[in-house]
Amino acid sequence: MKYRSKEIADMLSLSKQMIRYYEQCGVIKPKRDEDNNYRVYDTMDYFALSEAKALSRFNVNVKDIYELKAVDYCNELSNCYRKFISDTEKEIEYKSLLKDRAKELLNRIDNAEVNIGNMWVKYIPPYRIYPLMKSHNDDYGKMETPEHINTLLNSSKVIPFGDGMIECEDGYEQWWMAIDKRYVDILSLPSYEESMDVEGQYCVCIILNMGDIGEFNSQVIRNEILRIEKMNYHVIGKPRGLLLCRGSKHNEFRRLLELQIPIRKL
Repeated sequence: MKYRSKEIADMLSLSKQMIRYYEQCGVIKPKRDEDNNYRVYDTMDYFALSEAKALSRFNVNVKDIYELKAVDYCNELSNCYRKFISDTEKEIEYKSLLKDRAKELLNRIDNAEVNIGNMWVKYIPPYRIYPLMKSHNDDYGKMETPEHINTLLNSSKVIPFGDGMIECEDGYEQWWMAIDKRYVDILSLPSYEESMDVEGQYCVCIILNMGDIGEFNSQVIRNEILRIEKMNYHVIGKPRGLLLCRGSKHNEFRRLLELQIPIRKL
């Protein structure tokens, strides 16, 4: 059976341009009509195009199909499927990790909305922190992250798992990017001289609103630490604040921060 370009294109839901591209890549070699020199396609061309279209869904490049068939087709095709399976499993694992992260962030936001100003105790799992910059209230210094760390933290693979974290010390604030140790291990993130691992610990947590840009004063954090100490909690380690979200609500710009004050478990 012979088919014209439009017929074969309609049967396979391909454009005529794409069929020409398959031809250029050696997937098919259509014959010419003796009367008008138009391309004509037979059943084998249909099968070859159908197979090539299917293989593209398994990440087989059209340009590779000709070479793939020319040597050891079964072995080469097996390798293509194995690679696709391996790549897909890695993608599924990463997507699952992103799903866990999304659930975690959703829970934080929902919790923050109803707990501004409230206080509770919870266990904060271990995490790793990487330096970002110093600030004084809302006056921010130059980014101090070394280039090799900055490249890592801002990669599309890692950045969804990073949290902004603030630490008050000696009249200024140190900003870090914090990543849960579970994500650090799964993503095989390296440690650096500038990075630091923080052990899991019980913390008194308070949701604070840093307000609009220019409104924040780190003395608010210091006041909360003093309040906790007066409540007979034994504060250990460095208090840190986890930035939860930035954005407007009812025409008010808010920056919600979860202050985490490490305490000794009673």
